[in-house]
Amino acid sequence: MLTFSSFEFYRDVFNGKLSEDDYNGFVIDANAEIKSQINGRSVPAEMMDAVKLCECALVDLASRHKKSSEMLPDDISSVSNDDFKVTRGGSCSDLTKVRNGERRDVCVRFLQTPINLMYRGM
Repeated sequence: MLTFSSFEFYRDVFNGKLSEDDYNGFVIDANAEIKSQINGRSVPAEMMDAVKLCECALVDLASRHKKSSEMLPDDISSVSNDDFKVTRGGSCSDLTKVRNGERRDVCVRFLQTPINLMYRGM
């Protein structure tokens, strides 16, 4: 599958900190998110850098989500140990909605200027 960005772009232009293996593990999902948000449209040349940056930002966001889930699994809302307590507000479906919103927010930041690739009208 072709992606918009490459690991070299992620590392050198975006200044990403993930390893190449980690980047490769997240980039396919990031690419699919962009294609979904732009409704499968082709990307004009003047928007290609923005799309690449968006893909890299989505890779980093996916990495943060994974780390968060490793610390407190998505199906657990609270953990307590002596006086230390960690609580996540809401349910799993709320967490999914939050994460979907975060991905959409990243896309909005990158994919709407100078051409609004997310526009779904005629």
